[in-house]
Order: sequence, then structure tokens, then C-alpha cells
Amino acid sequence: MMSLFVLKLLSNLALALASMAIGSAITVVVIQLRRRRQPVHPTDQSRTEDAARTQAAVEQIRQLAVDVANDVGNHSETMEGWSAQLDASRSSGKAGVLEIQSLVEGMLDANHQLHARLKLAEQKIATQAEEIRTQESNAKTDALTGLANRRLFDSELATDILSSLAAGEACSLIIFDIDHFKKFNDAHGHLAGDEVLRTVAGAVANIIRKPYLAARYGGEEFAAILPNTSAQQARAIADRIRFAIQETSVSFEGKVLSVTASIGVAEAIAEEQPRDLVRRADEAVYAAKASGRNCCYWHDGRQTLAVASLAKEPAAKGSAAPACRVKTSIADIIAVQAASLPAASVVIDSIRDRLVSNNGPEGAISLLHIRPKQLFVLNSYDEQRSTELLSDLIATVVAATRRDADLIASLGDGEFLVALPGIGESAARIVSQRIRTAIASHLLATETGTTHLHVEVGVVEMDGSIELVEAIELAKYLSMPEELASKATKPMVLAGNP
Repeated sequence: MMSLFVLKLLSNLALALASMAIGSAITVVVIQLRRRRQPVHPTDQSRTEDAARTQAAVEQIRQLAVDVANDVGNHSETMEGWSAQLDASRSSGKAGVLEIQSLVEGMLDANHQLHARLKLAEQKIATQAEEIRTQESNAKTDALTGLANRRLFDSELATDILSSLAAGEACSLIIFDIDHFKKFNDAHGHLAGDEVLRTVAGAVANIIRKPYLAARYGGEEFAAILPNTSAQQARAIADRIRFAIQETSVSFEGKVLSVTASIGVAEAIAEEQPRDLVRRADEAVYAAKASGRNCCYWHDGRQTLAVASLAKEPAAKGSAAPACRVKTSIADIIAVQAASLPAASVVIDSIRDRLVSNNGPEGAISLLHIRPKQLFVLNSYDEQRSTELLSDLIATVVAATRRDADLIASLGDGEFLVALPGIGESAARIVSQRIRTAIASHLLATETGTTHLHVEVGVVEMDGSIELVEAIELAKYLSMPEELASKATKPMVLAGNP
């Protein structure tokens, strides 16, 4: 009787272990299937690949659950057969010691085999579960810096803005670029550039902690979401980030390298969409760049304003000037001369080449025509030199906002043509606003006081319905002030419109 009790105990234990294994497998599968219901962005190849790898791991776990269930079923049938034999032997009174011993050994062996298969299944489930966890982590983390990636940033920003505004709380955003990063890469190589990105990310992570979120926004651009944080608080945090980056040194191949950052801050306002908050913070970044870099600007909903540095700056010949300041000397601002830019004919030829070689959405090209509203005479300069310097100022700002693929041509008298390959009209208008804001952020000295330079920007997308020459003429027309446009001849593409 004791032997029968032990055998049934062992059998029940084996079945319990099997049930636990099946339960674990099914739990992981159910959780992952729920997660799979979340939509995958159809244009993001990395998301599709992540989803495929996760799906493969889930399928393997599902198959393991089926295999374990089959093993348990077979084991249960075997046990029932042996139990029936034992019951029959006991009823007939003919069960001998050797027969019972043989049955016991068989049942123990079956239990041992099932235990081994369950152990193997458990290991495989653990491996696949780890694969799923890895995929989930990779889907949210930038591989180079270890910060959150753009995908997680976009998701969290939308959530934080909505929840903060609904609760009547502030929510702020910081965006910043590493200054002159392309030149840094060209001078020191991409490996050094990668090391700088990792080091900057580490400095940011030391300041931006939960519940805040630090992310690599793209390339050399970083961002931080600050829920329950006002613009005033965010400005102080931004300046801490700026100072930390400035004070960080990177050792690479025997060189000690350093970088700075231009930082923009904005606080969400009522009913504001995430893209609008990003746009305002981005405009502040470009205002910081145009003001000399290594400083912070913030957007108050109407304009960009300089952030006074609170960080302790290194002493420099007794000067206590803050790192971020509005410069009134135009000579301090100019970094690009308009005369050094390509002629319009060169840029137009390049645009034609790209139009021929590119097709589809990726081949879209938008044109900007930039025109100063009014040129004025600067203090200490004559009219001709003032026009040259104001043109150089516009060229400097446009060059600071450009990507490597963008094309810029000087048309004279402060007018410029800019081509933005791969950019549609909506995104091009954001770029044009950045340029307007950055140019207007400079306080310039004249003979009668100080003023700002303002420009108009005409935006036209080359969508295949308009020829290049017509698009350029239309962009020029759209950049005209109203009083000038009323006297000008309408471009042919607008001739039929009132």
C-alpha cells in the first residue's frame, strides 16, 4: 500500500510540474499576444523587424506549450495503464514483489524522463522570454547612447503632454544639438564622434532622471521630457545640461576633446499638439545657434528669449558675462559670407539633377525664397556695407539651420534660394519659421538705436505639377511683402486665380 501511495504521489508531482510549465508558457504567450495588438508604424523598417523577431519567439513558446501538453498527455496515459495493472494485480492477489518492483521502476523512469523534458522546456521558455525582453528593450533604447530612442520619445511626449495638461500641471521640453558636430566628425573621425555622443548622453543621464525622460532625438540631437515642470524650472535644468556638456572632456586616441551644445526650451500650452511643442523648442535651439552657440534660449509661445546662465562659468580675464547673451555687434555673429555661397545657376542645375534621379515621396524637393522685409543702415557702416553685412547675417543663419543635403544660393541684396531635398511643404514651412525666428532674434545697432532684421520666406513644394523655373518664380512671389506683390506680375501658375 505504501508503494502505491508513493507512486501516485510521484505521478501527481510530475503532473503538477507539467501544469506549472504549461501555465508559464501560456502566460508569456498571452502577455505577448496582447502587446502585439499595438500598431506597428508601417514605414519604420526596424519596427517591422523587431515585431518579426518577437513573433518568432512567441511562436516557439507556443510550440513548447503544445509539446509539453503532449508529453503530459502521454505520461498520463502511461500512468493510467500502470495503475490499472497494479489494481488488477492487487485485486487478484497475485502481485509479486518482482512485478511490483518492475512497475515501480518503469513509473520512476517515466517520471524522470518527463522531468527532464519539462526542465528542457523550462530552459527554452526562459531563453525565448529573454529574447522578448531584449526586443522590447531594443525597441525603446538607442543602441549607441543607451538613452531612450525617438520611438519612445514620441510616445512618451504625447502621453505626458495630455496627462499634464489634463491635470492642470506644467510639462516642458528641452531639445539641444551638439555644436559643430559635423566639423568635429570631419576633423576627428566618426569613432570619435560616437564617443562624444556616448559621453554627452552620460552627462545628460546624470541630470535627467525619472520621472523625466532623456532621449536621443536623432543624429547629434538630444531631447528631454520634463513632466510637472514649468518653463522657469526647465530653463535652469537646461543651463545645467549646457554647463555639464561644456565641462565634459572626451579622451580619444591620446586626444582630449570637448564640445558644447545649443539648447532650446519650451513649456506646453493649452491644447497644444506635441509637434507644436517640438517646433517651438526647435526654434529656440536655432535662436541659440544663431546667437553664437553654447547657450540656451526658450520659447514663450510668441518669441524666443535668451536664458541667463546660472551655472558658474570659468573666469575669463575678469569678465562675468553670461554664456548666453544677445550680441549687438554684427561682426560677432557672422560666420558665413553671402558672396561665398554658390551662384543660383549652380544650385538650379543641382536641383534639376536631383529631380531626374529621385522619384516617390523620398524624392520630394521644397524651395525657399528668403527676402529681407527692409534693409537698413547699421551703425558705423555705410549703406552698401550694411547691405553686405545683413546679407551675411542671413547667410550665417541659413547655413546654421541647413542639413548636409540642402542647397543654398545667394541671389544678391539679401535674397537667397534654398532647396530642401526630401522635405515636403509642411516640414519646409517649419524650417522657414526657424530661419525667420533665428534671424529676428539678433538685436542690431543702428545710428538711431537698435532694431531687428525680419525676413519673408516663400515656400513651394516640387510635387511634379509645376516646372522648376515656375516653382522658383512662385517662391519669389510668395516672399514678397503685400504692397510689393500687389504691383508685381503674378506667376503663370497663379494667373488663373483671383
